Amino acid sequence: MPLFRQKPIPGFVNGTVWLIREMNKLSIPLVEFNEIAYFRCRLKRFMRFLLVFFLSVLAFSLQAQNPVEAYVNKYDSLALEVLYTYGIPASLVLGIALQESGGGTSKLCVTKHNHFGVKGHVKSSKTKSGFITTYRSFESDEAAYLHFGKMVSEKKYYPGLRCNMDYMKWLKAMKSAKYASSSTWVSRIDNMIRKYDLTRFDTLPTELIPVAPAVTDSILVREGHNP
Repeated sequence: MPLFRQKPIPGFVNGTVWLIREMNKLSIPLVEFNEIAYFRCRLKRFMRFLLVFFLSVLAFSLQAQNPVEAYVNKYDSLALEVLYTYGIPASLVLGIALQESGGGTSKLCVTKHNHFGVKGHVKSSKTKSGFITTYRSFESDEAAYLHFGKMVSEKKYYPGLRCNMDYMKWLKAMKSAKYASSSTWVSRIDNMIRKYDLTRFDTLPTELIPVAPAVTDSILVREGHNP
């Protein structure tokens, strides 16, 4: 018997010794084992990176909403205000605004709140008339929308179309009145309205729905005559 007992091997060291023995049984060199462990660690990190990357892209795509839909969500209330005030289809208002402002991204819209490409006359000493034609500047987006409604309400075609929700009739009337010179203006706005289902906003309040005139009997019955 030995004079001194051998001290027990600590658990961690004992486990390491067991692992080395098992590796020797499997004929796996220690260096190769370390390389495998390193590769697995790097693979896990790479998979985490991919997961974070794709989640970030997904979050960004959800935040970066379609510019047209973002514009509609932001200004649909102003289009409805024009509808309720002037009886002009909200789909028409939004369609024209989207077209003329590039979905709210044009410099004219950003710097001057001009959503409809509206022009006006300003004083100038450079012309004989004393005025030049330039794009108007508005104090707010609401001011631009209401000005558009007022401008349309002063046109000759307005009384015959007021509260008529057929936006195509409005487009053709505005094109005939030289609102736009492009031959594709009507079709582009029509496509915009259809693509984004803008007619869902064209609901008139009951008090604004035109009432058809009462039909009276036009047959006159002469006195003393029995039909």
